[in-house]
Amino acid sequence: MRAKKSVFLILIVLLLAVLVGCGKKPVGEEKVTIRWCVDNAPSRKAQIEAFEEAYPDIKVNLDFIASKGRMLTQIAGGTPPDVFPLYSMDDFIIFAKKDILLDITDYVKEWGIDMSDFWPQYLPAMVYEGRIYGFVENAGSMVFFYNKKMFDEAGVSYPTDNWRWEDALEAAKKLTKKDPSTGRHIQFGIDSWIQEPFFIFWQNGGNIFNQEGTKCIINSPQNKEALQFFYDLQFKYHVSPTSLDRTGIQASSGWAGNLFEGGKTAMIICGRWMLMSFRRNKELEFDIAPLPYFKERATIIASKTYSIPKSSKHIKEALKFLRFRLNKENQLIVARTGDGIPSLRSVANSKEFLFNPDFPNETRNYLFLEEMKYARPMEVSKYISGFDFRRIWYEETEKMWIRKQSPSETLDRIAERVNSIMRKRYLEMAK
Repeated sequence: MRAKKSVFLILIVLLLAVLVGCGKKPVGEEKVTIRWCVDNAPSRKAQIEAFEEAYPDIKVNLDFIASKGRMLTQIAGGTPPDVFPLYSMDDFIIFAKKDILLDITDYVKEWGIDMSDFWPQYLPAMVYEGRIYGFVENAGSMVFFYNKKMFDEAGVSYPTDNWRWEDALEAAKKLTKKDPSTGRHIQFGIDSWIQEPFFIFWQNGGNIFNQEGTKCIINSPQNKEALQFFYDLQFKYHVSPTSLDRTGIQASSGWAGNLFEGGKTAMIICGRWMLMSFRRNKELEFDIAPLPYFKERATIIASKTYSIPKSSKHIKEALKFLRFRLNKENQLIVARTGDGIPSLRSVANSKEFLFNPDFPNETRNYLFLEEMKYARPMEVSKYISGFDFRRIWYEETEKMWIRKQSPSETLDRIAERVNSIMRKRYLEMAK
């Protein structure tokens, strides 16, 4: 009798243990939170919602401060993001060289991703020394946006597919307006300001480095002529806003706020990602055209590589998130929201990209793809880092835009400073 009682008690204890266990959430089902550092583009909300619906056990927190310096500081301090962007090929190379990024080559093979489906211009921003360290989700080339209403009111013909920069200048003169009572600009013909207008050098037959990458030749006559033209748009012809003008008539604020969206300029150079901004202004009637050019067509490729730091505390979950960025569902979000051009050509050439029923007036999306034929990645040299080159570029062009030195002097100074660094690196590497 005592033995039966003992067995009965043991069974009760086991049953209670099972019931308690059923009430607990298995460890494998606990929600993991990963941190995604990125810009605050309007498409981010839809992208996260789609991922979290597919992976309910993973929560994505957004961190909108994604500067290179901050990423390096966090990684060095032991608090790395789980997924973060690198906004240029130069930055990608720097991080890959420093052995900061997770090598995902084997995962790519396991996932069955066809690397040939990527635009070939993107590959240098994903592959370093034969290994894959990240994915470009969206990117694109620069095109010409123009305000149709302003053109119509001024009686100016729309830009054609074969416009030269001289054609753009003549149109800009007719589209620029001043307040007759104050003499101040109330409308500019073109907003030509762009931080890194290297494509104008290529269009005019110039380059930044020689073919061997051993010398900076940015101060060539072709490059000086091209930069002088863009400088004159502001200071000779007064058809493009200076930094002072920009402050005086600043348009809408917020993500990618600009003079074009605010109806203060008739033409602007930018990429497809600006659709996310321009679509907010329901009164803005715009269209696109290929970039005007000097001697030959050329535009620059703008890319953004998503990578995972090796020191991430959630590698498994970060890999799922990175893989999801290339799912057709997410690539279609890029297509629909206007967040650049999908990195997979199969999606970029799909009807979902070429025509969005929510925006029936956007009928020329094919031009974004046409311009990719002329899109080039930034020139690089192993004898100078992209960081050093850009630091010198910005320091010297800043003096030019406030009229402390001419375009010719600016390019001479850049070439002198860049070549000084390149000579030292060349000698160091030759030892």
